[in-house]
Amino acid sequence: MNSGANGNFRPNAHPIAILVAMCYFYAYNMDPKEYLFYYRDKDKKEIDLLYVKPDGIYPIEIKKSIAPGKKSAKNFRVLEKYKAPLHPGIVIDSCRDIMPLNETAYFYPLYRLGE
Repeated sequence: MNSGANGNFRPNAHPIAILVAMCYFYAYNMDPKEYLFYYRDKDKKEIDLLYVKPDGIYPIEIKKSIAPGKKSAKNFRVLEKYKAPLHPGIVIDSCRDIMPLNETAYFYPLYRLGE
């Protein structure tokens, strides 16, 4: 658990978001090891999760901050070198609503995972 700025406690977003994603896959009889991947290249550019389907790649970043910046999806473009289509990604955070981040990504509220 992490302490917020005002001393209240909130769960760490990384483990919760990953756990929810894995539960979602198991609920639909899909093995997350076949669809979810971590990405890190030789230049140390990282993406927390890649949801890979036959129709393309969906990048996912998971942030703990209340208001992550516009650079939250900065590494999504490194995936353009692969032949699979690159779909809009999401940045999971503590926002209240789904909001566009840029032309290739959206902010997505943690509480809406699994809907």
